[in-house]
Amino acid sequence: MKILVFGGTTEGRILSSALSGAGFDVVMSVATEHGKNITDNDAIEILAERLSEAHMIDLLKQGSYDYVVDATHPYAVTVTQNIQSACKIADVRYMRLKRPESETSSGVIYVSDMTSAVNLLNESDEKAFLTIGSKGLDAFTCVKNFADRLFIRILPMRDSLDKALTLGFRSSNIICMQGPFSEEMNLATLKMSNAKYLVTKDSGNVGGLEEKVSAALELGCEVIIVMRPTEEDGYTLKEMLRFFTV
Repeated sequence: MKILVFGGTTEGRILSSALSGAGFDVVMSVATEHGKNITDNDAIEILAERLSEAHMIDLLKQGSYDYVVDATHPYAVTVTQNIQSACKIADVRYMRLKRPESETSSGVIYVSDMTSAVNLLNESDEKAFLTIGSKGLDAFTCVKNFADRLFIRILPMRDSLDKALTLGFRSSNIICMQGPFSEEMNLATLKMSNAKYLVTKDSGNVGGLEEKVSAALELGCEVIIVMRPTEEDGYTLKEMLRFFTV
């Protein structure tokens, strides 16, 4: 059986390794060259390229896949829509690997989108630490004095850094690191920034959300969590592994 897994998330890596170890022919599609390092399993073929819907359709038609597993980030809505459409057109069974949402935390502010987070930050002149990824940075240039007030943590990729610098974020306020991070690491970076706000996404425990929130609350920071854009149907990692009888 041949399975194509989209996405370089933590649970996607775990699933791919488990499927490969069980004897399945596994191919992983990731968006960047950085994603090539997501696994040291030589049996898994890695395709490192950002694909349009048309390219996905071609890939599926040429690859003779039995299943496609969408293990992309829960905030990558457009990518998921493209994968679903491509699977329908190419007549390949689609399965969504769902990341469980975090439990509601006390002392945390939940907002529906990035603009709402920006509006909250504009009610203050305090510094903020953003762990929302490079794609969401555009909205935060609307924060007053953003270049002085905002610190950001993004993936160590050239296009992410170039985007942040082009938008006007200070190089001294940019941290390029690969997560997820321990509570101790979050404490260190929050202390370094002297931030009074932490703005993040609901990346779930597998994405290190619990460690970020714990560190921020310990330091007395206000935590703003941008909620996921949609509720998803799909399978958890445990359910997916059970489905494939791994």
